[in-house]
Amino acid sequence: MTFLALSMILTKKITEQKKNLSRIFLFGFVLGLTVLARIDFMLIAVTVLFTLLFTGALSKKEFVLILIIIFFTVLPWLYFILITQGSIIPSSASVQTGFTSVEFSYRIDQFFYSMFSNYLPWLHSGQTQSIIIYLAALIFIGYLFRFQKVFVKKFFQIPVIKYWSTGIIIISAVYLAFASQPYFFFRYLSVNMLIAIPFLALLILNLLLNRSKKFKYTFISIVLFVFFINTGYYFHYPKQVTSLALRTAFLEENNFFNKKVGMAQSGISGYFFDNVINLDGKVNNNALNAIKVNYLYNYIARENISILIEWKEWFDNLPSSDLKRNWQISDNQIKDNKTLVMIKK
Repeated sequence: MTFLALSMILTKKITEQKKNLSRIFLFGFVLGLTVLARIDFMLIAVTVLFTLLFTGALSKKEFVLILIIIFFTVLPWLYFILITQGSIIPSSASVQTGFTSVEFSYRIDQFFYSMFSNYLPWLHSGQTQSIIIYLAALIFIGYLFRFQKVFVKKFFQIPVIKYWSTGIIIISAVYLAFASQPYFFFRYLSVNMLIAIPFLALLILNLLLNRSKKFKYTFISIVLFVFFINTGYYFHYPKQVTSLALRTAFLEENNFFNKKVGMAQSGISGYFFDNVINLDGKVNNNALNAIKVNYLYNYIARENISILIEWKEWFDNLPSSDLKRNWQISDNQIKDNKTLVMIKK
């Protein structure tokens, strides 16, 4: 996110024609670092560059030069991925890309919840309580439509905002269509903060302009109060990562040391237990190959995995008939209202 913000600042300089060769090199290098941070940000980088080219902010030579700089910035990493995985696309990206069997309503819910959350930074409701976010978002949109139409129009006429909004909208649409794990939308769509933060900052400044001191102090006090209340609530609300950490204690308490345990999100448990097998393909090339040809269940059977621990929605990726026939829900469960433990019959 830091590199994206730096790229936005440099984009602003370029749109103001405050550019020279060193700044062009710096812009290309920072965009390259952005792509290194997340390979999918290449889509944003290319979109922004094309908008700068078509609007005349960049010449064709400058456009090509920046692309070359980006390429050579990411080249060592691409080479490393190629020699270790046999592809320039890392497994962490390919395993989370593709059409999914997850029901459409769940995908849409996670998408809009995650999108709206960026514009409601003082409100944390937990991912299972998206109705709160929807109600707050509708009220906020209604307020903008009724009282701030001029401000919204002027904001999105700012060149740097217009160009980056285009890239962010495109990548958000790609996530909606192709991301195979909707429960990660909250993380993917955090890129919208690049627009949300300046939007909210300018909106608040516009709201406080020419107001009395009493109004300003009252408004600031309310914002601070809501912020600290929600911060306290957030830090005491179970996060997604909490359930991942609980798995290690669960494995130890149930003495699952000599049985093969399969998990998609295996990072924490796999660090402590050698019998944990990764099933999302991020650190297991055999699992990745099985996922690509839709043979993950066959891989689980071949590896003689006898325990499956994962978020409930992950099991939708496995054949329901095979699960019912060969697996059963364990009497012992991780009490996080999110994870399901199944054992082989």
